[in-house]
Amino acid sequence: MTKDDQRTPDQFDLIIASKSIDGPEFGQQTELIKSSGAGFDTYSKTWRLWLEHALIGDEPGLEILFRAARDYGTTVWLRRRQPSQGFVPPPE
Repeated sequence: MTKDDQRTPDQFDLIIASKSIDGPEFGQQTELIKSSGAGFDTYSKTWRLWLEHALIGDEPGLEILFRAARDYGTTVWLRRRQPSQGFVPPPE
């Protein structure tokens, strides 16, 4: 195994895509995603959350995103970190 093959959780992002829905549910979905700690990536028009940040806290961001997926149809997937131009990292 090479050094590049030794991945740690902080080298992955959760990518979150809001489901396009009408009415107040879209705002509720957005607020729930924000409460997970995710930041909006203006370049890709998706939300991103570092995996390491999604696993901590009284209510981990990952649990919040599972709730958004269940309640609103939000899509969440895991991807190796590749910073994009418009991403604003979550606060430390």
